[in-house]
Amino acid sequence: SVVASNLVLCKNKLYGIEDLGAHWKDTDVFWSRIKKSDLSSYLSLMFSRFSGLSLRYVEDHETESGSWHTAWRTLPARPLAAIIGGSKVSTKLALLENLLEKVDVLIVGGGIANTFLAAAGYMVGKSLYEEDLVPEAKGIMEQAKNMNRDLPLPVDVVTAEELAPGQAATTRAVGDVPADQMILDVGRDTIAQYKKLLSKVATVVWNGPVGAFETDPFGEGTKALAHYLADSKAFVVVGGGDSVAAVEKYGLSEKMGYISTGGGASLELLEGKVLPSVAALEDRS
Repeated sequence: SVVASNLVLCKNKLYGIEDLGAHWKDTDVFWSRIKKSDLSSYLSLMFSRFSGLSLRYVEDHETESGSWHTAWRTLPARPLAAIIGGSKVSTKLALLENLLEKVDVLIVGGGIANTFLAAAGYMVGKSLYEEDLVPEAKGIMEQAKNMNRDLPLPVDVVTAEELAPGQAATTRAVGDVPADQMILDVGRDTIAQYKKLLSKVATVVWNGPVGAFETDPFGEGTKALAHYLADSKAFVVVGGGDSVAAVEKYGLSEKMGYISTGGGASLELLEGKVLPSVAALEDRS
């Protein structure tokens, strides 16, 4: 039993009512006992997408979810830019469409950028891209144009025959990609273009690298972008495992405005989806 001055540590915040055992089946009894205590809970954003009992009913807590929610819904100073990387448009299509309603600049990287390049009529060789989503990419580009949003595409790229360490890499104009090559990074001219656009914004949300940064020599674009953001006057929100891994690899974590490892949850939040724990915070406010 717990008495005054005892400290109770609940390690797993993801339990549901079925996990509590017969003694705690009555949630009113359970929470009436909890409310008699001084309660502090750290809820990270990555768990806010779940609806476990322990996430939905804790009422007095300081949370990363709340911080991310504040940063995204109420904080951003304008102009606002989003950098979205990753391998597939299909996993971030709803995100890209939703972001156009919110941002002034939308930069796409990685395999997503390859699909947009194909939609713009460029040959992408053996690069990872989604041919079946080229019409959707065209639609997003047209929507960005109609909404007067900046959606820049790479102007030069780094290519190789395959994604493997030590490959011979060549920087080429985006219109000169051979059929037997893969686009694996962006070139210096592209980074210069991104810097020019980002120099005008006050807030940046970054989710996903702009190249295969884990494999040398295809991380130079992501490295240059990370260093620029670290020295930028803009408030930079880094969300997602790959982006976090990139800034950590280059020793820049302390120079970013806010970092969250909740990649999936941050994407859902940016897409406009309702996260159970964030909704609870909204109801409480």
